Amino acid sequence: MIGGERVGGILAAGGAGVRAGVAKQWATLGGETVLRRAARVLAESGVVDEIVAVVPAGEESRGEADLQGLSVPVRAVAGGATRADSVRAGLDALGEIALVVVHDAARPFATAELTRAVAEAAAIGLPHEIKGQAIHAFVLLRHGHSPSKELEEELRQHVGHEMGPIAKPEDIKFLDKLPKTRSGKIMRRVLKARAQGLPEGDISTLEE
Repeated sequence: MIGGERVGGILAAGGAGVRAGVAKQWATLGGETVLRRAARVLAESGVVDEIVAVVPAGEESRGEADLQGLSVPVRAVAGGATRADSVRAGLDALGEIALVVVHDAARPFATAELTRAVAEAAAIGLPHEIKGQAIHAFVLLRHGHSPSKELEEELRQHVGHEMGPIAKPEDIKFLDKLPKTRSGKIMRRVLKARAQGLPEGDISTLEE
């Protein structure tokens, strides 16, 4: 739970990608399948209350058998044609739940500590003399977790594994608060203006 709200985890593992002749989600890593490793990390975080593993259609029973014995309830449902379709299937299976963590099960290098630490994050693009644009991330940590170079690097590596090396942030800043509208939307233009030392513009909708 986070702030008294239940948290659901979705493991997107419905793809047909193959590594060394084996479907990625069923490949063995350190004595367990990639799918189970990813699910175990979410379960051990102490944040996620239930997990839905989205697996290839027809392999739901295999998925549930593979994930038996974890510390939180786990279900397996059939994925869709695209990753977005699979995530939607996971959301449908979770039903009414306040918060959701989505993780690509084929990239099982996130840690339980990482899941526990990050409460909110936002990313913006800023000018870069070589790349043209570089990604800068702003992260709000959960209570009890402190910024560190080690955590910064773990976040960068996680993004690289999840989205590819090109998506690694050039810089990560840990903040006490993210600028939001009163409805809860993160105001990225304000982050960009502050990062560049530019006027913030109209901030009348900024949360107090």
